Amino acid sequence: MVEKKQNKYVVYDRTTGRILAVYGVYDAENETYVAQPGEAIQKVIQPIIEGLDPQSVEIIEMEFPTATPISGFRIDLDRRELIPKFQLRLQAERTAIQGDGKDSAEITLTVVDEKGKLVKRFNGELLVTTTHGRLSTIGGKVEARSGSVSIKLTSTVETIDRVSITARDPSGHSTRGTLDLEFL
Repeated sequence: MVEKKQNKYVVYDRTTGRILAVYGVYDAENETYVAQPGEAIQKVIQPIIEGLDPQSVEIIEMEFPTATPISGFRIDLDRRELIPKFQLRLQAERTAIQGDGKDSAEITLTVVDEKGKLVKRFNGELLVTTTHGRLSTIGGKVEARSGSVSIKLTSTVETIDRVSITARDPSGHSTRGTLDLEFL
């Protein structure tokens, strides 16, 4: 189903709002995007949606900012419009811990909107990884409630200038967050 608005087509997963592709044909002479027949759109997106349930994919026609990476946006499923993804912010109580295998730091993950406000309605799983050390939960899985959750990182017996901690939202509603610590 293609809904008429502007002349760029956004292909997205109708269960998550994740954008799969953006398609448009630009008329350089008239400096505008031009409407495309449904068959042309289907032909272009077929390789993108191959293997997906056709009922889970939707195409809408809308204004999409030029040269904008799709990774920072999703489709609001209720309003069927383009919105920025939430952002994951990581903050540690300390920026350095002893590399003795015992010292640890509490890391707080918060989900914020494009204005930096806590998204209290966010409840869901987040996945945390680290380049060194041990996380306090199996597989780095944590469950955020009211937009926030904490996890503990325990050092390993080594000195590391940069230990990177990364959090991601498997639902795709938030962009990744990262934090660097040091093992002394």
